[in-house]
Amino acid sequence: MNFHFLSLLKASNKYFYFLLLIIITAISVEKFWPLNLLNHFYEYYIFSLAIFFIIFAYVKDKIKILITTLFIFAIAWKNNSHPINFNVAKEMNIKIFYQNIHSGNDKIKDLSINILKQSPDVIALVETTVESEWELDKVFYMYEKIASYPRNDNYGFSIYTKKKATFVEIKEIGGIPIWVKIKLGQKDIVVVHLPPPIFRDLWEIQKQSVSEINKIWNHSKDIIVFGDFNTTENGFIYKNLLNEVKPKYFQEKIFFNGTWPSFLPNFLQLSIDHVFSNRPFLFETLPSNGSDHKAFLINTN
Repeated sequence: MNFHFLSLLKASNKYFYFLLLIIITAISVEKFWPLNLLNHFYEYYIFSLAIFFIIFAYVKDKIKILITTLFIFAIAWKNNSHPINFNVAKEMNIKIFYQNIHSGNDKIKDLSINILKQSPDVIALVETTVESEWELDKVFYMYEKIASYPRNDNYGFSIYTKKKATFVEIKEIGGIPIWVKIKLGQKDIVVVHLPPPIFRDLWEIQKQSVSEINKIWNHSKDIIVFGDFNTTENGFIYKNLLNEVKPKYFQEKIFFNGTWPSFLPNFLQLSIDHVFSNRPFLFETLPSNGSDHKAFLINTN
């Protein structure tokens, strides 16, 4: 009898990983690190599913077909568990260029020239280093550098503006700057760069950041928050942010609109850079110019 049980267990091994993937996909595991990391690669699950489904279509195996069907339902359920909202402004007079330029970018001069071609009113960059900011200053001489926090540890901020603006504050958690806030007229502009949740302490900083962003959001009548959140639409941090902030307008397109890593084909890029606002805006992605992140061009009123 024991031998028979072991034989069945061995025979079921080929289905074990599929069943495990179904459970992880269907059950809410976002609140537990590192299981939360799995949800960030949710889109990869779907493309893997497409490949397996094609393979299974040629195999007359009822168990495999059943597992594939369960996987489809699990993904469909998760995919419809959060809203998608994308709105554009009818009248826009502020153009913002944003990008994580990558601290190791060796094409800073080309990047800065391409930024100027967009004629932005505000240029917000993260992962700027002392060297890269020095190069940027030479090209952006007609702009006012309103925030200068270059760092060589991937957490630098540099913000330039053509219109009259005021620096408000920079917020740090655990010695890591997570956002910079400036004011342009009556509009609060918050540039975010959260650490990647590859370690538990960094994930905790992400969770604290949600509360901090919620505070400034609730105290502003006209605000736009954007940047590198290092979380996809399926991550716990992103969902928690939407739940707390409840933005009226936000950018979220699950497929073919990723921003990282830019060197991969579009359908394999993940959306980890996001925009939230309580005013309408027009949003588009731009080429990476040597960075591992695509750029944003945001038009708002």
